[in-house]
Amino acid sequence: MHPLGSGSRAASHRVVFKGGVMTVSFDPQVLKLVEGEVRNIKHDFRGLVSEDSIEVIAHESLERLADSRVPQFVPLFVGRFTRERLREQIRTGAIHEEKTGT
Repeated sequence: MHPLGSGSRAASHRVVFKGGVMTVSFDPQVLKLVEGEVRNIKHDFRGLVSEDSIEVIAHESLERLADSRVPQFVPLFVGRFTRERLREQIRTGAIHEEKTGT
């Protein structure tokens, strides 16, 4: 049985982040919601973490969820996992505060 139900179609779609393109198999609506979640994270962490760092971590989070049996929760979990990792890396100094200016 298909993870989205009998009438839904999942296909490989490209998710384009500033730093690159990745291909994952999710419903287009799920991917659209993931992209929105990443935009929200970038807004929330603006000035703290570079967009490139956020994209890398979001990409890794999405890859971890590639085999999800409940794809409608993927955007929620991408957001949660990405925020948790960013906070932890900021706390431990693994990611340095973004420098602003020239």
